[in-house]
Amino acid sequence: MSAPRIRPGRIRRAAIAAGAHPSAVHPVYRVLAEDSAAAGDAADAGGRAGDAAPGPGLDADLDHDAAPLVLRHATTPALLTLAVDEGAGPRTLRVGLHPDGATVEAADSQGTDPGAQATDAEAQASGTPSTSAITEVHLADLPARLADALPAGPLSAPPLLTQESAARSMRLAPEQARAIIDAIREGRSPAEAARELEGIEPALLSALTAAGPRVSLSLTLHPDARGDAARPDGVPRSDRPREDAPPVTFARVWTQHGDALLRTDASGAPPGSIQEVAPGDVLGTLLPLLEQGVRFSTGDSAGEAMTR
Repeated sequence: MSAPRIRPGRIRRAAIAAGAHPSAVHPVYRVLAEDSAAAGDAADAGGRAGDAAPGPGLDADLDHDAAPLVLRHATTPALLTLAVDEGAGPRTLRVGLHPDGATVEAADSQGTDPGAQATDAEAQASGTPSTSAITEVHLADLPARLADALPAGPLSAPPLLTQESAARSMRLAPEQARAIIDAIREGRSPAEAARELEGIEPALLSALTAAGPRVSLSLTLHPDARGDAARPDGVPRSDRPREDAPPVTFARVWTQHGDALLRTDASGAPPGSIQEVAPGDVLGTLLPLLEQGVRFSTGDSAGEAMTR
């Protein structure tokens, strides 16, 4: 079976058509949904979500045999998003850490090899709606897959995590940090979001809009989906998720500014800190965060700590 290709904005609808309850769909795909109101109509009217007709939510060329893979990806309890921008627009990988198997959504707007990872800017320039290819991937292969997506230089240096230093940090206000998180979730440029912030100090704006390659990383945990995502055969494990817990997002952005590497923390406490870090900080953050997402998805107590 070839990798299903679908517009990210239609993944929510496709998952519902394949049997997912709307509230089981990962929050990132709710944000991206092109037709979020229509997507939940069948379930909101009292019908079983699995009865929703494939209709406009499914891309015309999406093989129905591929629906279980799209369903698994969309209902993952943990979604890791990596966006790399070297000046031509972000190239985004969204990694579903589902307990039944990991999946990767990679931009594929030209309908070519998923490894091409065409940017949203290229899709807009061609007049073609951006589509993505969703593929299965072994967990053991994920670190190398993600590392290969990073630009050469300090942003892809061997892992070396820089500890937070209040004395060397600048900070965003909570509402400013939330705006940056929303931009990352939507695959938008953090620099674009920063320019729209009101009341931001010039030094912070300079750090956030610094020229140079940029990497955005986020892990969004969806407690409602854990244990209730659909099985690979597309049959829901239950009609509704058992919990009603809000999603939790950890997000960081790195910018190479000359010889310096700047890190923006868009979550945590205190929120929105920006400081210079050593080369290797990207992988020093990414690899433990990937492990944390896997643990959360499988119900490991260490992974649950992020939601407390």
